[in-house]
Amino acid sequence: MHSRHQLYCPSPDIRAILEHLQQAAEQGFKNLQLVSINLIEYNLPALELAEDVYSNEVDWESQELIPTSKSTAYRALKTTGDRNCFFRAASILAFGHENKHEEMRVRIVVELAAHDEFYLKDEDLPGRIKAQEQEIHPSKNITSEMNPDVIKEVFEEEVLESARTSSWASYWHLQALGAVLNRLVQSVYPERGGIEIRKYFNAPICPRRFDPEKEPVTIMWTRTRASGGDGTQFRPNHFVSLVSVNKIVPFVNDGKTTTSVYAVLTC
Repeated sequence: MHSRHQLYCPSPDIRAILEHLQQAAEQGFKNLQLVSINLIEYNLPALELAEDVYSNEVDWESQELIPTSKSTAYRALKTTGDRNCFFRAASILAFGHENKHEEMRVRIVVELAAHDEFYLKDEDLPGRIKAQEQEIHPSKNITSEMNPDVIKEVFEEEVLESARTSSWASYWHLQALGAVLNRLVQSVYPERGGIEIRKYFNAPICPRRFDPEKEPVTIMWTRTRASGGDGTQFRPNHFVSLVSVNKIVPFVNDGKTTTSVYAVLTC
């Protein structure tokens, strides 16, 4: 029997699918979309969520950034800061550990590419994109009018970039995560930054599809070195999953209970 803490190696099927998506992305969005639709219909296996106990270290620096209204109810679980952090945090929420991040990348890219009409119809997109570029990715410097053509171009560029490893994530990825997990997503943004960024990113995110009877999943924008400076200079560069303390029990190692590592009961 394999240990539940054994490192996960991506299955050949998922790795092959990811490489196929990456090759399609090199040919442009339309090609990626066609491949994604085909994967949904024929090749992408059903998502099987884990129901087990896993050990995860708490990210205490990010824990300090959880808004006060949630800080006693949640624990921030550490994810590796290798520019795959969003998909690693998504893997923790889906499977209880971060090592299926490639599978979560595949599923989220396919969801975004195949259902672009849904992701482009949100009336709040212009304000959300501007707030994100001003406070999270200022180097992009999007100054054009946020008309439908510009928004479509931004969306397609982000989805194409997502097919590659070591890429950042945005609000659209949180929406797609909810559809993949069939759950409402609670986006948490630290009590830093301006009013606009918190209005859009510290709020529930309604995905394309979700089961209202299932408990929402929670993910937070943070920093790998989470001091963050003053409120106006905080630039998130990392994601962590937040898990309810009701699902966490102290992790016992060699008969000793530690406060830095927890066993997490996944849904």
